[in-house]
Amino acid sequence: QVSKGAPEEPQLYKSLQKTPCYFVDTPDAFVDAIKEIEADVESTSSAELAIDLEAHSKRSFQGFTCLIQLSTRSKDFIFDTL
Repeated sequence: QVSKGAPEEPQLYKSLQKTPCYFVDTPDAFVDAIKEIEADVESTSSAELAIDLEAHSKRSFQGFTCLIQLSTRSKDFIFDTL
């Protein structure tokens, strides 16, 4: 959803020590992480979500995604896609 009001003031991100990081490597952990992300995004007015993909192309023509990183304002998630 795009906000049409005045732009919000930039917010400084929290330190690594204050931001929990979750490693997601099982189907159950995936379901839990999605619920956490949805709750986190819905609870903020800005609904910000940062995404980063890491790919691997060694011995592969097209390559493949091997790691997905998702961050909300208060939590970080690392998804092991292999």
